[in-house]
Amino acid sequence: PRATSPGDALAAASRPPELVDARASTHFHALCELLCTAAGGKDLPPHAVRGALAALAEADAKSRLFDFPAFASRWRAALCDALLGCLLDRRHALLADEMAATLYALAKPDLHGFFGSFLPAKLAAAEGLDDAQRRALLDAWTPAADAPTFSARVRDAVSDVAHYRLLNTHAME
Repeated sequence: PRATSPGDALAAASRPPELVDARASTHFHALCELLCTAAGGKDLPPHAVRGALAALAEADAKSRLFDFPAFASRWRAALCDALLGCLLDRRHALLADEMAATLYALAKPDLHGFFGSFLPAKLAAAEGLDDAQRRALLDAWTPAADAPTFSARVRDAVSDVAHYRLLNTHAME
C-alpha cells in the first residue's frame, strides 16, 4: 500500500520486513539454519565461521535481521546458544571478538531476557562445571548495556569456564 502522508511513509520505512509467501519463508528459514550451524563452528574451518558471522552482521546492518519477527521468534535463541557454546568451548578462539559482537547484537533487543533466562539456562546445561561454579559465573557476569563491557564480560566468562573445567579435570584424576 502507498503511504498517504509523511508519517505513514516513515512508519512503513521503519516497519520490519515481512515474509510474503511460503517459498520465501522456506528459503529464509533454510538460510537461518545454515548460518546458525556455521556460526556454531562445529567441524568447520575458521573461514567458514568468519563468513557466517560477517553475513549475519551485514544482514542485520542492511535489513535489521535481528529485529525481524520471523528471525527473533525462531532463530535468536538458537543462534545465541550456538555462539555462546562455541565461545565457552573455545572453538575458533581467534574469532572470539567477532562472536562476542554478534552475540551482543543478538542479545541487545532483549538484554533482560538474555541475562534473566537464557544465560542461566545455558550455564546450567554447560558441561564440566559444578553448581557453585555456575553460580559464581552468573554472579560475575552482570548485565551490560554497551558492547565493549558485554564483550569484556564474555571474555572473562570464557576464561573462567576454561579455568573451572581445568580444575575439575585435575580433581577427577
